Amino acid sequence: MEWHPALVHFPMGFAVASWISETIRTWTSPANAQAAVWESMSRVLLWWTLPALLLAVVSGNLANDAHGPQGSGPAVATLQNHEALGYFTAAGLVFLAFWRSVRALTMSKSEQRGYWMTLTAFLMVMAWGATLGGRLVYQHGIGVETTATSSSKSLQPH
Repeated sequence: MEWHPALVHFPMGFAVASWISETIRTWTSPANAQAAVWESMSRVLLWWTLPALLLAVVSGNLANDAHGPQGSGPAVATLQNHEALGYFTAAGLVFLAFWRSVRALTMSKSEQRGYWMTLTAFLMVMAWGATLGGRLVYQHGIGVETTATSSSKSLQPH
């Protein structure tokens, strides 16, 4: 069974939830009594992203070994870009998790906004990598097996 298509949704979900918490934390008053709650939630969700991302990367590498395109061509180029964006996103999110944990509530308003913009940029990179992953399946047919019954039978009612 291929685990990569199922596992990739967890790091994206955790990262987006972290971004939502961070957005509320960043764009509300720092004197807000809930600021510590939003900061803590953002930090915890970002740390949850990391092991989920590790599982997605490992399962993606295993899927590539089993079903990945060989040689050269558009599918190989798409896969290489998808993989590179995944590694870049993983490295960036590790950096952001440490930045958030070390600085926590001590960030100045400008540092907080810089952190938020950096997190936003990495989520956009993650989204682009996910788009390329979808293209591998839906445009190039990578990892999609056609069975004899599904390719030869019509979908006509009996």
